Amino acid sequence: LGTTGHNWWAYQFGGQWKIGLLFPEFKGLAQYQAFFPDYFERELGLLTYPDGFTHECSVNYHIGTTDIFLEAVHLAEINGLRFSAAFRERVRRMAAVEWKLVQPDGNAPAFNDCHSMEPLILKRMRSLAAFAGVPELKYLAEAMKVPRSTDFGRLLVPTLYYSSCGEDLTARYRQLKARKPASADTSLPDAGLYVMRN
Repeated sequence: LGTTGHNWWAYQFGGQWKIGLLFPEFKGLAQYQAFFPDYFERELGLLTYPDGFTHECSVNYHIGTTDIFLEAVHLAEINGLRFSAAFRERVRRMAAVEWKLVQPDGNAPAFNDCHSMEPLILKRMRSLAAFAGVPELKYLAEAMKVPRSTDFGRLLVPTLYYSSCGEDLTARYRQLKARKPASADTSLPDAGLYVMRN
């Protein structure tokens, strides 16, 4: 396998691993089970800075890449497989990037191929807080008054880009203790991004 440190490798090979995991009757896809866990762990290191932001430094690309890894962790764990604690922590840091960059209107900052016309981060806050276990996201979801209708329902995780988990996250959200961010100002020093809010 090659890599460019680009999210499309994670999409492609992650998808083949997922199909092989979920459909063992496709014998030709069995070889892709070898991607677990080493391939994912290596790619995560190539695609992200230690602070959790992806090397492409685009919030839209970052969100999609975060969802790929969140879903891989979730699918692995419900199938009795485990990633390392360091891998899971790095994925949690990827999810935390969203609250660190969120604008007052709930959207992502429009830089580097990021141009959402809707409050993209606001719509994901409650699901992402529950799914990734990020207490600051829950605090901000409550403080910013995320509409309840935006991201909870029967088949949950509709606001994660690549949801196939079908899990109702309401109980996980309720159990998560909200934590106020230590400061309104945030930083992603490895990516070179600093956010000052007044």
